Amino acid sequence: MNIKKILVIDDLERNILDAQEDLGDISTARSYIEFESLMSKEKYDCILSDLYFPVGEKEKNEKLKKETLEILGNYIKEQQKYNPVGWALEQVCNALELKSIEEYFEKFNHLKDPVLKGYKERIILGYNDYEKVKEYKNLFNQIENEIHELPSGIFVYKECENKNIPCSIVTSAYHHGTEFQPFTNQVGNYVDTLIEEKKEWKKALRSLMGSE
Repeated sequence: MNIKKILVIDDLERNILDAQEDLGDISTARSYIEFESLMSKEKYDCILSDLYFPVGEKEKNEKLKKETLEILGNYIKEQQKYNPVGWALEQVCNALELKSIEEYFEKFNHLKDPVLKGYKERIILGYNDYEKVKEYKNLFNQIENEIHELPSGIFVYKECENKNIPCSIVTSAYHHGTEFQPFTNQVGNYVDTLIEEKKEWKKALRSLMGSE
């Protein structure tokens, strides 16, 4: 693949400077609106985009926020469906105003029977797995209340797919972490590793060129 014109999207200046150092002559955008503007004027061979960055325009922000909340809400429902025990225990703990499942066992000491004691660790493990859902719900609330940036990069990726432009998400958000996991199925190519706290722009480019 012959790549000459590269567009990098990132709202942090240090990341832009790192990308310029790694990739040389590149075009840059710091918001989704700026990305759309550049795409309407230029043709790019590939696009490397951050995951979370400003949209830059109120009406567009509302549209993308609605789509984001739908994606995240559906993901949360799926996680709840796969762990009904965890969901039920969360309801019990909330109703009793308990902070953890361990506090539940300490308060009621239900599992005195040696046979039942063997299930305690499994129950706690299932509940702790479900704790992740709380983190997703918190992210949902932060995005809904505009405390947290939108994952604008997933919409960049979709736009690139529609126009058949190679794209990679280059992010510091770990793919199994709260901020990326719900959106990993919205993108194909991504690089979420850091070297000396710097994004791997070259690795992302190589992956699009088929040499990674």
